[in-house]
Amino acid sequence: MSSYSVYVEFNKTDASSDIYAGLHEALIDWHGAVGPAGNGNVSVRLLVEADSVIEAANRGITAARVAALQYNFTPDTVIGIEVISEAELDRRDQRRSSLKACMKRGTPTTMPGSVPLTGNKEGATRPKFDPGHGAPSCPWPAGRDGSAG
Repeated sequence: MSSYSVYVEFNKTDASSDIYAGLHEALIDWHGAVGPAGNGNVSVRLLVEADSVIEAANRGITAARVAALQYNFTPDTVIGIEVISEAELDRRDQRRSSLKACMKRGTPTTMPGSVPLTGNKEGATRPKFDPGHGAPSCPWPAGRDGSAG
């Protein structure tokens, strides 16, 4: 068996703090994280042990839906799911931490494969639509200010 991170998003934006607390409590055995998605929808992230991505997806959706039923979320409220290995989640978290360290220093950050934004005089960049194109790079070596690069 392998560990997978299963993210489930519900088409529900009017959730109270009691709903978030209840979902968290219901999903505690799944090491669940509960909160609003970037668009305001209710979302949960679970850690699921499974033999395959498909099994992890099925188990994660089922657990999330069962927890949400107590708050009258209908089965068709699930509007999205992402399943990734725990190793990939760790890699992404490490990448985000590196990016935050660069941003915290108040320096421009680029990513390999970035392209200039059109009409931007400051030369800001955005990544191409390839989430696996590498870690962000800072303009100076790691450790210069005591933080990771």
